[in-house]
Amino acid sequence: PDFSDWPLASSAGAAALRAALQRGVRLRLLVADPHWLAPRADRFLALHRRYADRSAVRQYPERLRLEEVMLVADRQHTVRKPHPDSRTARLVIAIPSSVEAHADRHAAAWDESVDCLPATTLGL
Repeated sequence: PDFSDWPLASSAGAAALRAALQRGVRLRLLVADPHWLAPRADRFLALHRRYADRSAVRQYPERLRLEEVMLVADRQHTVRKPHPDSRTARLVIAIPSSVEAHADRHAAAWDESVDCLPATTLGL
């Protein structure tokens, strides 16, 4: 819900994310509460500013009540956890038909969400 358990603040996590962004990856983060990211993930925020054309962070409305944690890549691959506290996850690799519904749900949530961490102070 807030990415506090992701390695966004670590040097290794930032290096991996930088490499992906340099390859042209588009990063879209949906977060329930952005308050952890802003003060603690300075490496991530620097990358977010540097690659503002390829990264966005949005806060989804509380009414959506997204419980599952999901990573979708290329609408072909996904990692899903039914709940943030769950110890199990499901990995799907190169099966677009299995990912489609989850990717569509993610896209719908994205459309209902609002920008919460602009890449620049002015949001440019």
